[in-house]
Amino acid sequence: MNTKYENLLNEIKRTEADVFLWQALADKVTGRSNPFIEMDTVAVLFCQEIEYKMKKREILIGRCNNNTVYF
Repeated sequence: MNTKYENLLNEIKRTEADVFLWQALADKVTGRSNPFIEMDTVAVLFCQEIEYKMKKREILIGRCNNNTVYF
């Protein structure tokens, strides 16, 4: 196998392992688990009491005068 290719694969494996370590640290600090376990989660909006998982690339958020929120 090509040495450059092997080095790239090893770097990817190390980076993936680092992601899990950093996520474990973030979970301890925030007290929340990884919201990206679900593969279709694109982004997460965190508030004090709510965690909204965004499943689409484009989301329109707004409200009208009667405090109804439209997604």
